[in-house]
Amino acid sequence: MIFAALFAIFMTLSIGLGTLYYLELNERIELQNNYETLKAAFEDLEEKHNELLSNVESYLNSFAKIVVPIYNESGTIVAYKEIFVPTKNLSIENLTLPSVSGLIEVKVVIQYSPENYSVFEAYVIEGSDALAATLEVADVDYTIGQYGAFVNGINGVYSDWSGSGTWWSFWYWDSSSSTWKLSEVGPSLYKLKDGDTIAWVYTKGWPPEDTPQYIP
Repeated sequence: MIFAALFAIFMTLSIGLGTLYYLELNERIELQNNYETLKAAFEDLEEKHNELLSNVESYLNSFAKIVVPIYNESGTIVAYKEIFVPTKNLSIENLTLPSVSGLIEVKVVIQYSPENYSVFEAYVIEGSDALAATLEVADVDYTIGQYGAFVNGINGVYSDWSGSGTWWSFWYWDSSSSTWKLSEVGPSLYKLKDGDTIAWVYTKGWPPEDTPQYIP
């Protein structure tokens, strides 16, 4: 009788402990599953966060300085204004931050001598002029008169026509003939197209002694 009673108690405890272990095991498995779900969600969130930061950084880095000409009511240019605009789009779910439409890319060559020149890339609004592009890449001293803008100096190098006969000549690359041509109009009247290449050459005399050495 005592053995039977002890056996019954043992079986009861075994069943109880087994049930408790089973419940705890199920709870542990459920917690483990919840942990794996949360971990996956966190990793997905972290990936999206890093992607967002990368996109925002790319968008901010896409801002470019452009110079736009300002005209009066009669269509005469009166000044140039410097602004910064994004050149890429940024899309975040239902929010889109657009780039500025109508931007074109051009090249500006500044030649101080046949052996010393630099080539710059600039964004301008389509239909803008050559001086606007030059102002984006160089420090230009210019005056605006009845016939548009006249360049006095670039990056501290000034014309001295009445003295040494030096001046800044303005050229454009003619892709149809693959040659440089001296512009017949001033820089504020020369309208740019996408892919254009223009050049400023510090030279002497007329016709100018020097031509652009850079070949696009």
